[in-house]
Amino acid sequence: MTGAKIPFRGRTSSLTVRRHDGERAEIRYKGGFLVDLPSRVPADAAAAVTAMEIRIWLKQRARRDVHEIALAYGKKSD
Repeated sequence: MTGAKIPFRGRTSSLTVRRHDGERAEIRYKGGFLVDLPSRVPADAAAAVTAMEIRIWLKQRARRDVHEIALAYGKKSD
């Protein structure tokens, strides 16, 4: 959990997990991962939920990056 290291874009980024009163987990990346985890998530499930949320975020980010690269490549080949 907090203090863990996550590989992202060729670098090792730190993880910070905080609790909040929101309904959903929120993830931000700014030199490291910041996960705001809902308080309703039980302590014994927090690590698994955090890992799942980061996995989903990374997949979404990869799709967005690939889409942007494909658009840029398409413009160059015109």
